[in-house]
Amino acid sequence: MPGFETDRLLLRRLLPEDFTSLHREIYSDPDVVSYYNGGRVFTTEEVDAFLPLRRNSGQFGYWTVLLKAT
Repeated sequence: MPGFETDRLLLRRLLPEDFTSLHREIYSDPDVVSYYNGGRVFTTEEVDAFLPLRRNSGQFGYWTVLLKAT
């Protein structure tokens, strides 16, 4: 899977293994989702359902940014 790399970062397409972390860090935080979901947090099932659609849409999608040091 092609991506991008810098001295410090690795950027790659979103993988199913990323969904749990995204749910924990973003989609279950009312302060974060208040900007695009009216503050209603997403369930893990909702995240598991819509992230693959974003990942495979062939349009704009989500990317994972990893700090190489960790």
